[in-house]
Amino acid sequence: MKKLAFLMAASVGVSLLSSVAAADLIYANSWDGTGNAYSSQNDTAPGGFGNYATVYDSFTFTGPTVVNEIAWVGEYFNGPDGAISSFTLSFYLDDGTGAPGAFAGSIATGNNANETFIGNAGGFDTFLYDASGFTVSGGPGTYWMSVVADTPFPPQWGWSSSADGGGQAYQDFFGARGGLGTNMAFAMFGTTTPEPASMAALGLGVVALIRRRKNAKA
Repeated sequence: MKKLAFLMAASVGVSLLSSVAAADLIYANSWDGTGNAYSSQNDTAPGGFGNYATVYDSFTFTGPTVVNEIAWVGEYFNGPDGAISSFTLSFYLDDGTGAPGAFAGSIATGNNANETFIGNAGGFDTFLYDASGFTVSGGPGTYWMSVVADTPFPPQWGWSSSADGGGQAYQDFFGARGGLGTNMAFAMFGTTTPEPASMAALGLGVVALIRRRKNAKA
């Protein structure tokens, strides 16, 4: 798997960049470094809450696109650092009003997505996550992704917020959906090609599931 590097810039926060030229950076929302995060968790504790919280954020493809690596930033709160057994990354079409619409597919990492400690932000231990070995493809347009951690509660695991404005994420929390007024920190890598007219109507599809890797918690 390719290494991901963090680039610090005082005016824009921390951006997720690939250190391998073979994979282009397709889409990115930089991490704001504030320690702000929103619960997105499937509580796996016996008799626990189950999938009580899910966070969604949008992304846009400018042409026919293949994604084969995704990175994101998250943290633990309301308890000591936990142990993640898997992440589920799910993809949705836009509903036409700027919100998640029809389900298009999902990826289960089967591990902690190479959880790597990157520092303490606002009093919370913060981590970089990285998943590859899959193919997500789609035509030009706006889509949505959710990132949910499988980990017992407590603690809570949350997806970290982004320094990049102009967007709107959503959170389902115990069955109620609300807007968050922020973007979430993540980046996508792969290839985008010029848009042929015949490809313009393609939807989003998850072609292959991620390969399983041994957990490597930092």
